[in-house]
Amino acid sequence: MRVLGKENHNRKEETGARPITGTDRIQTGERAAEVGALRVFEENVDKADTNLLQAGNFTACPTMTAIKKMAAEYREKHQLDLDYYNEIRLLSNALEAADI
Repeated sequence: MRVLGKENHNRKEETGARPITGTDRIQTGERAAEVGALRVFEENVDKADTNLLQAGNFTACPTMTAIKKMAAEYREKHQLDLDYYNEIRLLSNALEAADI
């Protein structure tokens, strides 16, 4: 990484974080569902650039709240429908479509 210009991070002001989207969000949610949000947060801090962290730039490290939200979204996405009839009907339709 090449840094140009003057550092302008104020540690006392709250900075806006970049949203995590796409496959990064899914992978972070999956990892958090497997090992826990704290472990994922620690891994992100370990991987982050120490120069940026020392300057007060934490955009590479999503917060614990964000990681927990990603894990909840992942679990919700992969949870089976509580209405078993709907699950069986959807599976039946998928199997019928595959047998064409």
